[in-house]
Amino acid sequence: SCGIWLPEEGKVYEATKHALKVGYRHIDCAWVYFNEAEVGKGLAESVEEGVVTREEVWLTGKLWNNFHRPELVKKGLQESLDSLGVKYLDLFLMHFPVAFKPDVVEATSPDQVENVPLADTWKAMEALVDEGLVKNIGISNCEIPQVKEILASATKPVAVNQFETQPYYS
Repeated sequence: SCGIWLPEEGKVYEATKHALKVGYRHIDCAWVYFNEAEVGKGLAESVEEGVVTREEVWLTGKLWNNFHRPELVKKGLQESLDSLGVKYLDLFLMHFPVAFKPDVVEATSPDQVENVPLADTWKAMEALVDEGLVKNIGISNCEIPQVKEILASATKPVAVNQFETQPYYS
């Protein structure tokens, strides 16, 4: 997997092209990384050059916290699809189990957070599968109670629960 979290501008394009050339076939993206256009450019050029086909590359994207309202979920996905220059994602994750107000990118105070039930966001994500915009949906950074809340009303499987773990993470 080629992760692309917050490197210096211009580096993601180069890293994407290099990663695909040497055999990487999974690119882990997110709206909040602010570099999906660079990934898209690297992917498009790699496809154009015959290094890979789109179908050979697994693209993961993540719904950012300011798109949790059900009526904003598709908009959040579409922004990623447009930046990446693709018609679908292989996997789309709810990045964090917390909702920010729509005009907030990084919440720094409680008044910037809002209560959007996880099940409501999940239902809107399920609709994206039905529309063919994503092949699989999942969650990220969820703990057991949050997973149970989503599973209680899910009609599509939670394909992945991605979470960070490493010796220095607490």
